[in-house]
Amino acid sequence: MLRATTFFSRNSDALLKSVTSAVKSSHSSNVAFTVSANHPTDNLSSLVTYLSRVGRNTAGCIAASVPSRVGQYYCSVLEMSSSVSSPFSSNIPGRPMVQVGRNHHIHAARHKKAEEARKKEMDQILEGRRGWGGLESASYLGPGLQLPRGLTQSQYGTL
Repeated sequence: MLRATTFFSRNSDALLKSVTSAVKSSHSSNVAFTVSANHPTDNLSSLVTYLSRVGRNTAGCIAASVPSRVGQYYCSVLEMSSSVSSPFSSNIPGRPMVQVGRNHHIHAARHKKAEEARKKEMDQILEGRRGWGGLESASYLGPGLQLPRGLTQSQYGTL
């Protein structure tokens, strides 16, 4: 089962009621969600708490509001059967950290070389010249974390 739903409302209470009535607890599914940041604090907390407990594994984030003159709230929910999805955690680096202060130029060259090496390695993996299994040795994953078995045994394009 795969179901994606986005709820929009001008009333935060109505949105909370719609989400809780439409998205039912299922411990056989994995759930990902995003909630607009402009919700009143009480409703935002209730919504995040509800969605965090609705699936077997959940991941969520608070995102930017919809740009409009009228207060518009939203919540998007993706429900995936655990038979077709495998949750895993990763710390593959994204954007470089912002450097603040006067000594940032001292470390800039070292960070640039490390970033270039990570990009080169990811390019090799994505181009199929290297397997996914190399990610563990490159410390992309945190301590004690491993790639799912399906990824360690596959090459890019064979999933």
